[in-house]
Amino acid sequence: MNSQNVLVSVPVYTKMLDLDNDKLKRIIQNHRKVFDKGNSTNVKAWNSAKNTHKINPHFQPYIDTILQEIKNIKNYDRTFCGFAGFEKTLYLRDFWAIMYDTDDYTKSHQHFPCPYVASYYVEASQNSAPIHFDGVQTLKIIPKSGMLVVWPGTLYHSVPPTDGKRTVLAMNLLVKNE
Repeated sequence: MNSQNVLVSVPVYTKMLDLDNDKLKRIIQNHRKVFDKGNSTNVKAWNSAKNTHKINPHFQPYIDTILQEIKNIKNYDRTFCGFAGFEKTLYLRDFWAIMYDTDDYTKSHQHFPCPYVASYYVEASQNSAPIHFDGVQTLKIIPKSGMLVVWPGTLYHSVPPTDGKRTVLAMNLLVKNE
């Protein structure tokens, strides 16, 4: 069998959101006090369980706002979630918080079978490492506090060791087949 490489355009969306990041950071810190051990994953920083949205209801207002912003991507990219209006059926499968300190990192990975993944940066210091999206070329996005990043779940991504603090809400999204 022969294989050929095809160059394709894969969208990575970014948007600045106006959320109460100070309050959100306190919610994450309080959650971490209760669940201090964190989880063993490809994220080599403290991270909460993937079902944090089911454990801690304090996150729900922020999740609702972020999900609405993600669904609104369709307003400026008609190809988001396909042409059939599937953005209306997007729902949260997994939700977790991550707190990176100096030298913390994330190994390259993807989120299949989830069609979309999102990261919201509650806090990103000036010297925080970028997120790398791997492909024919590496796309590097330097996070800023208040930035939402949304990308296809099959896109490999990583975070090199960071020199600064970064606090992130991460989400795996699915589409209901209705």
